Amino acid sequence: MLAAASAADGGTFRNVELINLLERLGVSYHFEAQIEDQLRLIFEQSLSDVTERDDGLYSVSLAFRVLRQHGYRVPCDAFHKFKDLKTGEFKECLRRDVRGILSLYEASHLRLHGEPILEEALSFSRQQLKEYSATNVIEPHLAAHIENALICPLHKSARRIDSWRYISFYAQEESRDETLLRFAKLDFNFVQLMHQNELAFVSRWWRDTGLQEKLLYARDRIVELYFWATGSHYEPHKVVSRIAAAKFAKMVSLVDDTYDAYGTPEELQLFTEAFKRCDDESAVEQLSDDMRLLFRAFLKLCDEMEEDMKKEGRCYGAHHAKDAFKELSRAYDTEAKWLASRYTPTVKEFIANGIPSSSYGVISAAYFIGMGEDMGIKEYEWLKTNPTIDTAAKLLGRLLNDIMSHEDEQKRGHCPSAVECYKKENVVSDEEAVEAIKKMCDDAWKDLNEECMKPTPVGLPVIQHFLDLVRIITFIYIRNDSYTHSGSLKDHITSILLESIPI
Repeated sequence: MLAAASAADGGTFRNVELINLLERLGVSYHFEAQIEDQLRLIFEQSLSDVTERDDGLYSVSLAFRVLRQHGYRVPCDAFHKFKDLKTGEFKECLRRDVRGILSLYEASHLRLHGEPILEEALSFSRQQLKEYSATNVIEPHLAAHIENALICPLHKSARRIDSWRYISFYAQEESRDETLLRFAKLDFNFVQLMHQNELAFVSRWWRDTGLQEKLLYARDRIVELYFWATGSHYEPHKVVSRIAAAKFAKMVSLVDDTYDAYGTPEELQLFTEAFKRCDDESAVEQLSDDMRLLFRAFLKLCDEMEEDMKKEGRCYGAHHAKDAFKELSRAYDTEAKWLASRYTPTVKEFIANGIPSSSYGVISAAYFIGMGEDMGIKEYEWLKTNPTIDTAAKLLGRLLNDIMSHEDEQKRGHCPSAVECYKKENVVSDEEAVEAIKKMCDDAWKDLNEECMKPTPVGLPVIQHFLDLVRIITFIYIRNDSYTHSGSLKDHITSILLESIPI
C-alpha cells in the first residue's frame, strides 16, 4: 500500500498523507511494520523534501506531526518560513488556508520544552480556528471537525474515539477513497464485535464477585471502566490488557469509594495495613465485613493474574500490580488523614502524594500484564527508576481530575485538591489556580512528548501505552468528571461499543 517514496513526483508526501489517513481511520495497526519502515526512510533520506523545500503549510505541518508522533526529532525551524520577516508574525495570507491552519494547530501540540515558534503557532492557529468556527464560510463537516479539534486536539485524543469521528468526517470528503473508507468501516465493526464479547465477559466477572449487591456505597461503573480500557487500547491483540485493566480499574474504584465515602479513620488504617501486609491473614481478619469482602476479592484477582502469568514465565508482572496497589492504598490513606485533620498540604506535598493517588500506577500495571514480551524484566526494572514519562502521565491524571472535579468533591467533604492547595499557598482565586494547574499540565505534556523521541529506553509499545493512557484520561475529564457523572458518557459508549457503523 505504501509505495517507494520519490520526491520528484510528490511520493514522499503522499506516503505521509496515507500514513496519517490510516492512523486516523483506526486501521494502521494492520500496517505497523510498513509504516515504521517508511517513516524511517523519510526521516533519514527525504526529510528536507517535506520540511524545507515544500512551501505548503498543510504539508509541512502534517509531515512534522506524523514524524514526531512516531518519535522522530524533527526540528521546528521549518515553521519560520511561514512568518513575515517585517512583523515577526505569521503571514497574513495563511489565514485563507483553512486546512493548513488546522494542520499547523495539530502539529503545535507535539511541541517540546524550549520551542517558542510552536507556542506562537498554537496561539495563532487556535485563534484562526475559532474565527472559522464563528462564521459559515467553510463546509459544515469541516466546521464540526474543527470544533472537535478545538475541544481536544488529535495528539491528545483517545484513538478509538477519534477514529469513530474521523470515519464520519472522511465519508463527507470529496477526495475520499471509497475502498479505504469501506475497509475502515468494516474493521471498526469487526473490532466492535470483539469488544462486545469482552464486555460481556467482564460484566459476568463483576456479577460473579457478588460485590455489586454487597458494597452498596460504591459506584457501579463496570461498563464505563471497560469503555475506558477500550478507548485507550482498542486493537484486537490487546485483549488481555483490556480485560486486566477493566478488572483492576474496578478494584481501584471500589477501594477509592471505600476511602472516600465509607470507612472510619480507624477502619481505614486497618485497611491500609492489610494492603501493606497483603498475604498476612491476621491483618485481613481485623477488617470490617465489607472491607474484608473487598480485600479478598482483590487478592483473588491478583492470584488469578499471577497464575495466568506463570504460564508465560512472567509472574513478576502480577507482583508489580500488587505493589502498585500497596502504593495506591498508602496514598489514599494519606488523603484520608489530611481530611480528618483538616490539613491543606503544600502544592509540593500534594503532588508527591497525588502522583500515586492518581491510581494510574495500578492501571498501567494491569495493562502491562497483557503486553507479553514487550514488557519483560528489562522494562520492569526501567519502571523502578521512576521514568519521566510515567511520572508525567500520573501527574496529568491527577491534575486533570482535580481541575474538573474539585468543586463537587469539596461540596462532598473531600480532601483538598490541587486547586485548593494552590489557592491557599499562593493566595489566589479559583480561576487563577486552575490556570496555573493547566500550565502544569501543559509542561507535563511537553515532558511526555520529549520522552517519546527516539532513541527511547524501552520499546514503542510501552511508550505508546503511556500516551494512550493520558489520552483516555483527557477524554474522561475534558468537560467534566464523566466517570462520576457517567451520564455524559452514554452516547459515546453507545457509539463505540454498541452501534455498528452503516456500510
